[in-house]
Amino acid sequence: VHAELGEGEDRKVLFHDAVRPFLSQRVIDDCVDSLDRYQAVDVAIPSADTVIVTRTHGADGEFITDVPDRSRLRRGQTPQAFRLSTIRRAYELADQDPHFKATDDLSLIHICRCRRRG
Repeated sequence: VHAELGEGEDRKVLFHDAVRPFLSQRVIDDCVDSLDRYQAVDVAIPSADTVIVTRTHGADGEFITDVPDRSRLRRGQTPQAFRLSTIRRAYELADQDPHFKATDDLSLIHICRCRRRG
């Protein structure tokens, strides 16, 4: 992608994985249309599972420290959509930190924006 697009070009790009091969045209259209307003877009579905937060306390093991309100939790899916300049910049920032960790491309954007503000 980098070689074919000039530095000034800011196209809309969608990242999708093979784990979810059946994708509706509506989801694709909604992602593309949302990039008219936002720099990054995720497809998210409500979580049916209870999620717990834990902390390890030495040799005593892991203990539950929080149980977030499930009604506020979503599971990020694909596709994830970005303005090319946004995802390109996020990868440039992440590449400068050898300890950088992200779970997917959208979390990369989120972490980079939080670090930039902080």
